[in-house]
Amino acid sequence: MYLAILLVTILYLYTIRHSGKDLLEYGIVSAGFVLFPVTSMLIVVLFQGFYGYDETMWLLPMLVVPAYAVAEIKDVIPADSRKRFLMPIICIIIFLCGWMSFDKDGQTYLCGIDDATEYDAEFNEVYDIIIEDAGPAGAEGSRKIVMAAPREIMERARIYDGRIGLAYGRDLWEVDLDYAFYEPITEEARDIAEKMEEPLPGYPSGLIKNLLKVGATYLVFDKENLSYGEDMQYPAEFSSRKYKYSRFSETRHYVIYHLG
Repeated sequence: MYLAILLVTILYLYTIRHSGKDLLEYGIVSAGFVLFPVTSMLIVVLFQGFYGYDETMWLLPMLVVPAYAVAEIKDVIPADSRKRFLMPIICIIIFLCGWMSFDKDGQTYLCGIDDATEYDAEFNEVYDIIIEDAGPAGAEGSRKIVMAAPREIMERARIYDGRIGLAYGRDLWEVDLDYAFYEPITEEARDIAEKMEEPLPGYPSGLIKNLLKVGATYLVFDKENLSYGEDMQYPAEFSSRKYKYSRFSETRHYVIYHLG
């Protein structure tokens, strides 16, 4: 659908309007690279298979060229016809190509999340607790948020709030993302990612040392991976020399610590 719209608008600008030369040339060249099998395969190889053929369509000027063509068409159509025909056609195209829409069950599709119910209430609670503790962004005394947590908490955090920084990226659990254009994964980050998913020993000194190295300011542990102390409570703190992570909150399944 998108490619068809682009090709039609290129054809219109080239054969009828003879305008927008630079923009037109860019559209033709980029479409040629994507449609020609050899160049499209080279693009896929360049990104080492992370982007497939479908994703090469992102290189096309899908927005600019059709928008320019519509602006050109508008000038040659009488005002009455614009209201009766052009605007309804544009609205139909927007509806058919739009990103956010309702399916038959009334669920919305937003930001690549397939189902609104994927936003688990407890994950949101964890994020809210951390954001509230950090304080308003830019305010005096506010904390920088760099979080280390189990995978299910990490992979949704940036969608929920862009202020939440991560101690390591999802390239640690999505192998396709670990390719030449990303920064190399450090041993500290690998160690943290593995141990955040495992039961912790009595005192994880190596883990705490690595967390400090990557600058983590907030830790979230699954309660199933923590041991009770003598007071039948989860550990009150994890320390290393003059730095320590202190327990300050918890939810039904998670215990939350901040650097203090």
